Amino acid sequence: MKPDFGEAFYNRGMVKCNLELFEAAIDDFSKAIQIIEDYPQAYIGRSFAYSELGRDLDSMEDFNKVFQLITSSELKKLKS
Repeated sequence: MKPDFGEAFYNRGMVKCNLELFEAAIDDFSKAIQIIEDYPQAYIGRSFAYSELGRDLDSMEDFNKVFQLITSSELKKLKS
């Protein structure tokens, strides 16, 4: 799939979060992540939705993934 589709799922997930439809938002963020694996914004959105549902362990796992992605991205920049 095109990366644009990942961004579309992310945007729809954000709208669903704003509507407090957290389970549906998680589905959209997950689809975005399937399309764009290294998409920190989608992990952040899903982490927030998990947190709102009291799924703290899932939320922490996604937040840790964000940290890994950002750290990895920054390390790549330093090596260049």
